Amino acid sequence: MIGLIILFQSCMNKEQLISPIEKIDLYKSYQNRGEVPVSNIASDIEYIRLETGEECMLNDPHLVNVKDSMILFIGFRKLYVFSRHTGKFLYEISAYGRGPDEYSHTTNIYDEDKDLFFVSYNFNKRDQNNFPIYYAHDFTGEIVKSVSKPILFNQEGDELPISRFWPLNDSIYIGYVNNMSGDLPERIVLFDQDGKLLKSYPNYNTYKKEETRSFVISLNKGKFFNAGDTVRFYEEHTDTIFNINYH
Repeated sequence: MIGLIILFQSCMNKEQLISPIEKIDLYKSYQNRGEVPVSNIASDIEYIRLETGEECMLNDPHLVNVKDSMILFIGFRKLYVFSRHTGKFLYEISAYGRGPDEYSHTTNIYDEDKDLFFVSYNFNKRDQNNFPIYYAHDFTGEIVKSVSKPILFNQEGDELPISRFWPLNDSIYIGYVNNMSGDLPERIVLFDQDGKLLKSYPNYNTYKKEETRSFVISLNKGKFFNAGDTVRFYEEHTDTIFNINYH
């Protein structure tokens, strides 16, 4: 099995990332589609073959990031570090399981300012409010800080299931409320690293849930990501990407 990482050196600066709201006609763009040369988005390409073996079998990654001399690979129940220059497997960070220092699941939550990635220890790590704890690790596996993902209820008594969250700064986090019932009035919440709710924002995409014998639950409907210095948000089945500003 071969793991391959392709690194692009971007030739865009921050000024190019800041632009007014743009409307894209996807239908027209698709009708006029053509080839886009790599030189439009990168000045250099580097191929790095990642070592694989019994102790480091790779699957589809949640996140791949590069820092200094290391490559961080996060997949399903996998936290691997490889050499940035040779692709050689260096070490695994923690392990999946129910032991004292083992994690329950990996995530793609990443703090780009601090180069920290978040891992859930839901099986055996809860705070005083019984909120699940996520630990932020650096590339060496050292735990730098912890974040409690709150279990919230609105004024009507409905639970607000936070399926995904993302750091806005060192202590404030934004969470997406998974509207599985179809009629939850909240869509986005802000909370601090202790799990205290700071603010909630309304949900305008409600729907009537029909009775059915089969259904699919998606935990990835709300997606956060960084674009330069800006946090952005996208919700499945919508046509808008939002900039998140917090002051």
